[in-house]
Order: sequence, then C-alpha cells, then structure tokens
Amino acid sequence: MKALSVTGLVLGTLLLLLSLYLQFSVVPSVEYMEAMYIEGGDMGAMGGDLWMAAHEGMMNMAYTCLIGGGLALILSIIPFIKTKNKLALAGVLFSLVALVIGLMHGTHMFS
Repeated sequence: MKALSVTGLVLGTLLLLLSLYLQFSVVPSVEYMEAMYIEGGDMGAMGGDLWMAAHEGMMNMAYTCLIGGGLALILSIIPFIKTKNKLALAGVLFSLVALVIGLMHGTHMFS
C-alpha cells in the first residue's frame, strides 16, 4: 500500500503543478487571444489559426489534468481507505485539485 500511496502522491503532485500552470498561465493567455480575435485586434492574417491552436493546446492540457487526476485519485484513495496513510491523503487532495481544474477547463463545467 505504501508504493501505491507514494505513486499517487507523486502523480498527484505533478498533475497539481500542471493544473496550476494551466490555470494561471495558459488560460489567461488563451482568453486574451480570444478577446483580441473577437474584437478584431491586430493579430495578423493567421490570428484565428493561432487562437484555435492555443485553445486546442489548452483543452489537451485540461484533458491531461482530468484523466491523470482521476487516475491519481484512484491510486491514492485505495491506500488511504485501507491504511489511513498521510501520504495517500496528500495524494488524494492534490489529485482532487487537479481533477477539478481539469473539469473546469476541459468540459466547460463552470463557463
């Protein structure tokens, strides 16, 4: 069970960092590009294509957080239920945050 809790913690930590990067770096830049595209700002001839590529990258990163967060949650919650391990609890919390951020941006749950 210790190996599962450590694996879940490591995977949850990596996905937490990825989801925080998504939330605070990628999403604001994609929203700015979308606003520039809608307003008809100076994005050049390839502005729509650049915005679509950035949006697809954001969605792919959100899907990675969503699927990986679910996997890390499963890997962490099993040892937490059986042994009440603190590492597993940290993995559960980290993976829940990554899962929620992935749900927010991957499925437009809150838009």
